[in-house]
Amino acid sequence: MCVDDDVVVFGCQAMRSGVNLIDTSPSYGNSGSERMIGDVLRELEKEGISREEIVVSTKVGYIEGNDLEMARSAPPPDYLDMGPDAWHCIHPEFIRRSVDASAERLGTPPDVVLLHSPEFFLTSREGVFKEGGSKRSREELFDAFYDRVEKAFVCLEDLVVNEFKNC
Repeated sequence: MCVDDDVVVFGCQAMRSGVNLIDTSPSYGNSGSERMIGDVLRELEKEGISREEIVVSTKVGYIEGNDLEMARSAPPPDYLDMGPDAWHCIHPEFIRRSVDASAERLGTPPDVVLLHSPEFFLTSREGVFKEGGSKRSREELFDAFYDRVEKAFVCLEDLVVNEFKNC
């Protein structure tokens, strides 16, 4: 039986009823969603439901809450400042750190990692303007965007090929 926490009980009931995909993100509940899903997975394992029966999806990109407070002391490369309460980053170094932290909170590596809103770059000051302050042309903006996304996907592919051993 699942622990006495209502959210965990609900999660366990959903999995027992046939739901087999859980989508989460570090930005949901200040990483609390990932910790709760880790609790659900551990409880289900006690009941004999294998981790392999459940697909866990998480996201990388947003930096908020406690993660933002930690990032302020060691900012990741190429982050976008979205205001006082949020940053965004899809740089490979940040992706690896984020997936590692998610795996720790979940108690298992995720099966799927999605880029959370990479298009923010297209409207950000960092995207629209070059170093030095001149405005990028539309072509330069999209080239820079696609370069960022390509590097992010190469990193994600590397994590998958190495079975998240780099995490």
